Amino acid sequence: GRRAWDTGEGGVVTATQLDGGSANVAADCTYVSSDVTKGTVSATGLVTAVAVGSFTVTALYKNKYSNALAFTVAA
Repeated sequence: GRRAWDTGEGGVVTATQLDGGSANVAADCTYVSSDVTKGTVSATGLVTAVAVGSFTVTALYKNKYSNALAFTVAA
């Protein structure tokens, strides 16, 4: 299962092509945090836990297609 992150913990999210193709979709993605007071994400996908709570990181590919990943910060 998924575990909750601690404040200050971080990691990188990477967008990949779902159909198995070889295109570098990560280069054409924009990453957005739903709540920057709980967690941030950089232009390159570096996610950092900021404060206790929950947030979602959304990857938007060429302003058309998106997918989201939920995060929980516990301490």
